Amino acid sequence: QGENLLYCFEVAPTQPALTQMTQCRTEGSTRGLAAVPRLALDVMACEVLRVLQLTDTTLVPVSYVVPRKSVQEFHEDLFPDCTGTLPATDAQGWWAGDSQQVSVIWGVVLAGVIAPCPPLCSMQVGRLQACQITPVTTAHPFWCTAGEDARIRLWRIPEGGLQETLREPEAVLQGHTEKIYSIRFHPMASDLLVSSSYDMTVRIWELSAGREVLCLQGHTDQIFSMAWSPDGKKLATVSKDGRIRLYEPRCSSQPQQEGPGPEGGRGARLVWVCGGDYLLVSGFDSRSERRILLYRAQALPEGPLSVLGLDVAPSTLLPFYDEDTSVVFLTGKGDTRVFLYEVTPEPPYFLECNSFTSNEPHKGFIFLPKTVCEVREVEFA
Repeated sequence: QGENLLYCFEVAPTQPALTQMTQCRTEGSTRGLAAVPRLALDVMACEVLRVLQLTDTTLVPVSYVVPRKSVQEFHEDLFPDCTGTLPATDAQGWWAGDSQQVSVIWGVVLAGVIAPCPPLCSMQVGRLQACQITPVTTAHPFWCTAGEDARIRLWRIPEGGLQETLREPEAVLQGHTEKIYSIRFHPMASDLLVSSSYDMTVRIWELSAGREVLCLQGHTDQIFSMAWSPDGKKLATVSKDGRIRLYEPRCSSQPQQEGPGPEGGRGARLVWVCGGDYLLVSGFDSRSERRILLYRAQALPEGPLSVLGLDVAPSTLLPFYDEDTSVVFLTGKGDTRVFLYEVTPEPPYFLECNSFTSNEPHKGFIFLPKTVCEVREVEFA
């Protein structure tokens, strides 16, 4: 108090226990200090701490920002889970040996006001890797989550929707030995779910029985993406080993076809196009150029029919395909541009449409139902 210097130290459990990070000289003398709550920090700018300095005449904010090359992605290593303000137990429970932990904070921003919002499900262990909801036509809809603990949890959605926090899953599916990368529901059959994992296997589950029915083999490296064919007969995968594999699960657990995929191991995605007769794959070449490739599903070993280079960027292009118009939308996390191409089964295969550019980088992308499109304005997506 009374000084005009602020020291910032990092505390570590090993030597050196204290390491000075910064030293800030302020214009006025300090009369008091207070830390701003975490919810008020600009986390996307990597602001890890903000202190309010009280001087004789003013209140001065002092911000601490960790420099990072990219501020387009959330750096979770800078922001570990923080505990909430509600106690986990009472005095009697503590004396009785209750060891419950204070729950982490869940928040939602509504009209500029931060209000507490309970999670939809609160028994997921580890970081959530994938989430899927059964189609609305399913008689008994499920919410499926998968994460780093290599387990799939099934949460039954009650009639009328979610009214309270789900505490216990309906079932837990175990079989994978490494964290799960993605999960997909079958497009035709109810209660069928497929999952891919870092253990390099793809497993098909029967939800009604709560058991694994088939394990697809043949991958030698991380599985980047997988997709059911529109008729549900085939499953396609693309992996880090640079191969595209096509399975017919009802016939064999081994791939029926294999073909060369995108070069490099930075990431890839695939989607079925043109009525399920072709596969569109997004990935990188050896020079880190983002590109899209078109394959005939019945001739994967022959390689791609067409390859189109787009640009050089670090994020993987995520394809979103509109079946009605055969237009594919491509964008990556942190991008400001959405590429649009009409995909045709004849040369030149890719017909460029007007792309869309936003002022700020986007974090996600999803289609709205066709029922909300302005059909009078010929809006199709």
